[in-house]
Amino acid sequence: MKKFLTAEEANSVLDKYISKEIENYLKTNVLPNYSYTHEDLNKKINEDETLLEFIRDSEIAFSLDEVDLDQMTTEELNMYILKLDTMYIYLEVQEPMWYLKQS
Repeated sequence: MKKFLTAEEANSVLDKYISKEIENYLKTNVLPNYSYTHEDLNKKINEDETLLEFIRDSEIAFSLDEVDLDQMTTEELNMYILKLDTMYIYLEVQEPMWYLKQS
């Protein structure tokens, strides 16, 4: 007799599937636009911060553990930056102009 999934198990399976599909989409369609290297970490990416500062500030903003950037490959580094960018996009969609409230 087949065992049916509980709602929680079904949600977990779907979450994993969707996350994997999103990651595959990003790797295929978006990641090629990212070409950062470890040497870029100390370069300014905007008027206010270096790439490293952007990463660390983002980790604080999203309550993420600080990652060991030196242990990442170039692809992993770019994937991480892409994920941080994506988190900001989701945050902006969820709560427009959220950054004005941080002062």
